[in-house]
Amino acid sequence: MTEELDVWRIKDDNELNGLRDRAELQKLLLESEVLKYSINRTNYSMPGKQTLLITDVSDFTATGVLDTLLYHESNTPGKPIRIRLLSPGGSVFAGFAIYDAVKSSASRGHEIEVTGYGYTASMAVTILQAGTVRRLRPNAYMMIHEVSSGMLGKYSEMKDEVDFVNRLTNRVWDALAERSTLSAAQIKRKCARKDWWLDAEEALKYGFIDEIATD
Repeated sequence: MTEELDVWRIKDDNELNGLRDRAELQKLLLESEVLKYSINRTNYSMPGKQTLLITDVSDFTATGVLDTLLYHESNTPGKPIRIRLLSPGGSVFAGFAIYDAVKSSASRGHEIEVTGYGYTASMAVTILQAGTVRRLRPNAYMMIHEVSSGMLGKYSEMKDEVDFVNRLTNRVWDALAERSTLSAAQIKRKCARKDWWLDAEEALKYGFIDEIATD
């Protein structure tokens, strides 16, 4: 609800300046949200193209990717789809939504080439594993780590959350191990309590990618 302002009740210049500051802040926040929406629409939902760029992994991202994949399944069946990753990761749930959608499109006959640029981290690495062809650029890196959680509350509540986070983490390990030369248990040990960074050569060695992209 818009706050009504009676200019005749302003007591002094300090109050007036405070109101101006608040109005300017609201304007900047609104402009930021409009710009963010515009960028996200450009990056995540391009129904006329067959290349997707994924940056942050969020519910908004997942919605755009799902919409775009469904569009291609209906309008360009069987044609290759390229996904570009330049991502710090993000939501585990959104990441698995994209992972499942990419797998589904691949099962419907689309070759889906997923390529990491710059850095592909956390849940973005899981998304990378869903591609028909998985690639990293020569100077790109990937980072794998445990699922994080901001736990608050009573001990029993925290214990329940720990159990659930462990389930999520194990699902991530399983997805990463599916085509890797490492088992889920080995991946878990590699990044226990730390971020595990790999360059393109190391990612290829451990089977997290199929090739290093040079084209």
